[in-house]
Amino acid sequence: MSCQTEKRKRKSNFTHEEILVLEEQLSLEENRRILSSKFTDQITNESKRRKWEEIATKCSAVGPTVRSGADCSNKWQLMKKMQKEMLQSKKYFIKTCFKIKLQLDLVFLRSQYKYLNE
Repeated sequence: MSCQTEKRKRKSNFTHEEILVLEEQLSLEENRRILSSKFTDQITNESKRRKWEEIATKCSAVGPTVRSGADCSNKWQLMKKMQKEMLQSKKYFIKTCFKIKLQLDLVFLRSQYKYLNE
């Protein structure tokens, strides 16, 4: 038996316009309230799914690719994750720079103290 598996065709990356629509839709208070709700009952999940489908329809209208609600939801989760990672690395960089500055200040103060005591 020969079983041919067809490779699923990959969708194109989100365009800049699609990302702007996604951000615009998720900045609306009503959408944010529904989609960030922690409730997971059937009615809430259905309303979240419908809202993601509405957003996907608007994204598909401006881009070359037809998007599903799951595509938009996954993209939004990825964008949030990347933002958190960037913020975390920025905090680490600032913290490290601050430690280095403190160490340099301490070295400078020690050298000044030695100079004054001579």
